[in-house]
Amino acid sequence: MVKRGRSATRPKPQDDDVNANGFSAGDHFETKDKSFRITAKRMVYPADAHDGATVSPLETEPSRISFARTSILGVGCFGVVFSARVRKVDGENARTRPAAGQRGDSENLALKIVLVKRRESRELSLLKRLNHPNVVRLRYFFFSSHRYEFVDDDDEEDAPRRVANELCLSLFFDRLPSTVFDEITNGRLSHEDSVAYAAQMFRALEYLHGGHSVCHLDIKPSNLLVDRDKRELRLCDFGNAIVIEDGAGGGGGGSSRKNSYSSYVCSRFYRAPELLLGAESYGFAIDIWSGGCVLAEMIAGDPVFKGEEIGMDQLVEIICVLGTITEGEMETMGAVLPSLDDRVLASRIFGTPRDRLRSKFEGGIADPLFDLICDIFEYIPQRRPSAGVAAQRLEDISLQIKD
Repeated sequence: MVKRGRSATRPKPQDDDVNANGFSAGDHFETKDKSFRITAKRMVYPADAHDGATVSPLETEPSRISFARTSILGVGCFGVVFSARVRKVDGENARTRPAAGQRGDSENLALKIVLVKRRESRELSLLKRLNHPNVVRLRYFFFSSHRYEFVDDDDEEDAPRRVANELCLSLFFDRLPSTVFDEITNGRLSHEDSVAYAAQMFRALEYLHGGHSVCHLDIKPSNLLVDRDKRELRLCDFGNAIVIEDGAGGGGGGSSRKNSYSSYVCSRFYRAPELLLGAESYGFAIDIWSGGCVLAEMIAGDPVFKGEEIGMDQLVEIICVLGTITEGEMETMGAVLPSLDDRVLASRIFGTPRDRLRSKFEGGIADPLFDLICDIFEYIPQRRPSAGVAAQRLEDISLQIKD
């Protein structure tokens, strides 16, 4: 008998756990390489869209597809991502169906499955608005139910089982061969690669910030998909993304005291100092800091701020490089945690902030690129460059490298 609590494991879904398609959400996890046929919603993008198109996509339309998951690509707090083989089967019958072992016109996509509370989610709502060459493109999506039985922790051993239903959202995306994390781990990034990828990352952020007022809030190497052969990058995973209300973004990516958000966002090594200090009023500068951390990591080969814990230890790592945060800076950042004792850090800080930061790049770094990273690593959010400015500077640096 399964107890429902923190230590309980979710039981296998029941045989009658299906949606209108005859598909069980639990089938994703119980079967591999088994093919399913379902009716999904297909995203309809403009017919004249080209690589530089940034217009929003059109409406969705029903589409009959066949898919089979082949491997797990990643597991997160809110869902699982699979590699999936997908084929359109609209109008297909037994006579036209490919024989066993034949893939027909199938394509490899990424399949993300998340639990949702209703038949719409913030992530899906955002993805249906986005169409940019450096943002991952949503191809199909559908909902399915997940039914399971449980007993509460405080129930008697012979208590009757209760039944619960969860709603799952399945999202199919274009899949790229690698991620920036993979490229860093395998040591395959040159300075030219790093600059090219970073420029595309900031162009994606420029589109999100300026075109849709979207703050991603989880910029990190594993959320940056790349095609090394084409030197192409696309930003993915909008599970934490939010729409910043009017006036909250600030001219250079600052914040507004009128809007409060959770400070518990972004992965540890890429979390801006204002978040570590508990700020709940912030803007697009959060993404700019994270993007700067990714750029620096691509050049250095390792995170430049590598704290062992997500709280004060991570903040100390930043301060040991960039220097102590003044009370005025903390006030501007919207800090709610108490200030640090300077005496705790005094014995660990030597040289100037620029010298300490430059020491992170043992293989060397060009001055224009280092200057940009320094400009991004500003404590005061409003002083950080916008995504568009950062992208333009990187594109100029790319031209200098080629010359």
